Amino acid sequence: MQRVMAEKERQSSSNSTQRSLVIVRLDLKTFLNYMGTEWIQIFSARIRSETNFFTLDESLRFQLIHNASNDVVLWHYTCVDKSLKLFLPKYFGQWTNVNDYYTKPRKFLLPINIGFDTDSTNVLLIQFLIAIKLALITERTLIFPDTVVYKTIRNFPAVRTFSLKEIIPLNIDYVEPNYLYHRQAKHGINFTNGFNYIFSTDRNLPLNQQLENLLRDLQSSLKSNELIKLDFSTFQSINDLLGIKNFDEWWKNNLSVNDKRYVNLNQLRLCHNIDQQEIGCTRICL
Repeated sequence: MQRVMAEKERQSSSNSTQRSLVIVRLDLKTFLNYMGTEWIQIFSARIRSETNFFTLDESLRFQLIHNASNDVVLWHYTCVDKSLKLFLPKYFGQWTNVNDYYTKPRKFLLPINIGFDTDSTNVLLIQFLIAIKLALITERTLIFPDTVVYKTIRNFPAVRTFSLKEIIPLNIDYVEPNYLYHRQAKHGINFTNGFNYIFSTDRNLPLNQQLENLLRDLQSSLKSNELIKLDFSTFQSINDLLGIKNFDEWWKNNLSVNDKRYVNLNQLRLCHNIDQQEIGCTRICL
């Protein structure tokens, strides 16, 4: 770019009749833009920066997302892991309505408080796999969680927890955490109705029976809800998940309900660098 600009300046100075190229740098305090935020800090395990995109005034953030759909031609994430190059533009509201991404009708399942009240990484992963399985069977779109509870960190970024590298090839229908907000900002489509399902579980019932009851509700009394939030904050069957080594085999042997299109979820994993305090270029999730 510098070479091109220098050549333009040379041509302009050598030929006074030629139109000059004028460049104006806009004041970032007035003309907010995504690259003016420390987006890497958003996915840091530390306390989130007070200047990141999500602390902007709501009306300004709404306008940025709206403008991203109307005016932006290209976003280029040079410093992003290959598996996240499509996810992050969606995460920050920069994706467009390609293939009716935001306007086609669908119903959603959003897992929240994954990993609550446990230090086990196995339980963290299994709870996520349960949410994926429920979404597949009930033919709902999974809303990728924004955060999980990881050890002492209450809002640990889920994109630094679950590796999308293994999820992408499975063609699981999932969207970014703020999908409903982006849909409204870009296309004026309001959220209709939802239900917060507290997955507390009953100690008197085996976990497999409780999951089958949940599936029955999702396919009957809760079916009409556009959004189901599956809340793991009071999940009491932690010990039942500790011993699961092969999720697909456990599900097949313990539950009578399976998804129409079998998907091997055993290959899904946590990010290898989940315990690293610092992240850097192309090292968000290894």
